Amino acid sequence: MHVDRGSISYIMAAGNTTMTCLLVGIDPKYLRLQPYVPPADFIPPVRAVNLGDGIHVGRHVHVYTFPTVASYAGGDIVSEGGRGADRDGEDHCTDRPAPTARPWWEIGSG
Repeated sequence: MHVDRGSISYIMAAGNTTMTCLLVGIDPKYLRLQPYVPPADFIPPVRAVNLGDGIHVGRHVHVYTFPTVASYAGGDIVSEGGRGADRDGEDHCTDRPAPTARPWWEIGSG
């Protein structure tokens, strides 16, 4: 499936605290030092074209990141919304199977 770059209006990124810092150009080196505090807990939207050579979209596209809670609890955990899915695929918060993640190119294709 091909996605026309002109149809992209925003990008959501969820990664651990280190990866989020690297994405937006913040040095994460202090994450490993006491008191283990992330350099930012909220990062405002950033124009995607300003994030390096790897993101080729329109100038109007912004990247939104999920907030980080701590050096060990980043946007990857926050983005799950406290679902509580275990390795066995069970959602122990609601007693129903956890949703299966799908690549972005399959979303909306049935």
